[in-house]
Amino acid sequence: MPTWTKWHVSALLTVWFSVGVTIMLMSISAGVEQDVNNRLSVVQDAGNSPIDIGTINDILHALTLVIVVALGIQAAFTTGVIATAVMVTRQQELGQDRRSGFAKHHLAREAALDLAIPIFGGAAAGWAAGVVASGILAARLPLSTHYLYLFHFIVVGATVVATMLVIYSTAYHFSGKSPKASGAS
Repeated sequence: MPTWTKWHVSALLTVWFSVGVTIMLMSISAGVEQDVNNRLSVVQDAGNSPIDIGTINDILHALTLVIVVALGIQAAFTTGVIATAVMVTRQQELGQDRRSGFAKHHLAREAALDLAIPIFGGAAAGWAAGVVASGILAARLPLSTHYLYLFHFIVVGATVVATMLVIYSTAYHFSGKSPKASGAS
């Protein structure tokens, strides 16, 4: 097993934080949405509610979607910065590998696979941290949580896929660069 570098740790922590915060906010948002809907339905069932529950529900859904998409994009961009830094430091090595006959797609795949364990590990740890953090917040604040595990799976999967695509495309780009561009001798 290769030695972990600061880039492996950075990738793991970036994905861990992004997934954790997303799961936490999604769980709390879904819980608050469910709580608000339950409270408003009591008022509406009494027949004296001028409040349109459908509009409130649409707003809560939109807010949850914005949070999830924004944090997923943030995870991909942050990991993209990490991937770029890794590829800059490995540009000399990539150039030598290219001169040895390795194809760009092979080098990009190897770079993505090199960071796969930290990415998957960060996603799994982030999911667990998000579930635990939302439970702690709900216990300490007047919030509710609701765990939408299918959506958790989608968020974790999309974050991993987006992150791996960013790493692959960055490695592909840098594997075509001249090793002289990095300033290494």
